[in-house]
Amino acid sequence: MWRPLTLVLLGLCGLVVFLVFAGALWLRAGLHPVGAGEERVLHIPAGTGTAGIAHLLRQNRLIRDELAFGVALRQWGFAGKLRAGYYRLSPRMSGEEIARTIAEGRIAKAKVTIPEGFTVAQIGEKLEKEGLCTAEEFLEAANPATVSQLGFSLEGNSLEGYLFPDTYVIEYGTTPADIVRQIVADWGRQVASGLKWDFKQSNSGGRTRSEIMTIASMIEREAQIGKDRPLIASVIYNRLRKGMRLQIDATVIYALGAHRPRLTYRDLQVDSPFNTYRYRGLPPHPICNPGLPSIRAALHPAQTDYLFYVARHDGSHVFTRTYEEHRRAIREVRGQATGDR
Repeated sequence: MWRPLTLVLLGLCGLVVFLVFAGALWLRAGLHPVGAGEERVLHIPAGTGTAGIAHLLRQNRLIRDELAFGVALRQWGFAGKLRAGYYRLSPRMSGEEIARTIAEGRIAKAKVTIPEGFTVAQIGEKLEKEGLCTAEEFLEAANPATVSQLGFSLEGNSLEGYLFPDTYVIEYGTTPADIVRQIVADWGRQVASGLKWDFKQSNSGGRTRSEIMTIASMIEREAQIGKDRPLIASVIYNRLRKGMRLQIDATVIYALGAHRPRLTYRDLQVDSPFNTYRYRGLPPHPICNPGLPSIRAALHPAQTDYLFYVARHDGSHVFTRTYEEHRRAIREVRGQATGDR
């Protein structure tokens, strides 16, 4: 016969075993990956405690159970070690993988490629799509005062032309001003320092660095084929020497603030210093951020007597010396586009 005390002890032991087993099942289920959903970047603000972090993770469907996550942190050795910041997390990660990522401070990064010819506004829009900052915040930060401590001076009141087209790895949480400084510093390395010899050997007629960058920006927006760049540069320099209006469509598009597949007569009347159909000389500053090939073309234009060019349907250009030749080239290009002979 079992004594009553023995029965009680056996019952308690059984209950403990059951509770331990049930607790293990609960903990395992609570820490199992959520599974469905896309990877996302989660911001954990400074000063957020363990309970707050667990709540954020649950709210964003990255963990199943806040309490189970908090209990398991001690088991994993991460209690009190979770850090503030931006983290790239996935619902397919286990609770331990998520905790380790946050405890080790693996701050999320974005790989952003800025294409040649992008404007400051377009760069801002791209950064906003990546979730790094808003376009408005970037535009506000993109001014010469932001980069004054980088060690080289920029002429004018715009960073247009000085945000170098390249691929950047940027940590989430980086301020818009620091993003601007990172990109302009790259311009300093690649252009101000990297092309120092090219600037000294330039046959651009003693143009300032600001003027070179402005010319390069027009070449960037006009040329689609590499071999055309020095020839377009020669047309720009030849027209400037003769005091002719540059009449470059890309400057009008910049003045309008929006792309046009084809400019109308009304577009060409826009009253802006960037409208090179109305105003002689160079625009006030670059109209985009050019790459190295266009900058080199601005520094080393081809030696020609061309004054005109017109684009073919394949992106290449026909270069001519006189207005009559230019008119014939236009008729020829339009005839090819419509299939006429």
